Order: sequence, then C-alpha cells, then structure tokens
Amino acid sequence: MNSQGAHRKVTWKLEPELLDYHLYLPIFFEGLRETEEPYRFLAIQGCDELLERGGSKILPVLPQLII
Repeated sequence: MNSQGAHRKVTWKLEPELLDYHLYLPIFFEGLRETEEPYRFLAIQGCDELLERGGSKILPVLPQLII
C-alpha cells in the first residue's frame, strides 16, 4: 500500500484479474468488517478493484460470499 500524500492506493504485485477469486475475494469481503486503518482501506479498495476487474470470475464466488 502506498500511503504518501492524500491519495492512497493498493499496489498489486499481480494483476487482480489473474488472482484466484475463490481465495482472495472472500478474504477481502471479510475485511469489510474492519474498523481500523489501514485494514479498512485495504478491504474496501481491494473489493472495489477485484469486483471492477474480475469479470466472469465473480459469479462462481458469490455462494462463498453469501455464507
């Protein structure tokens, strides 16, 4: 994570669309319950970016997110 200045962003080592969504999307969704920074920021930003760039990988993971 780059936290210099007013604009924070997640720096991915691997493009989000190449990640295993069955593993990582539920982890980021679980993090949405966090209240402390930087964990809250990472969960929100990570979910946003994974959902934005996941395409067809998202639908098969929905049952895991509902549990």
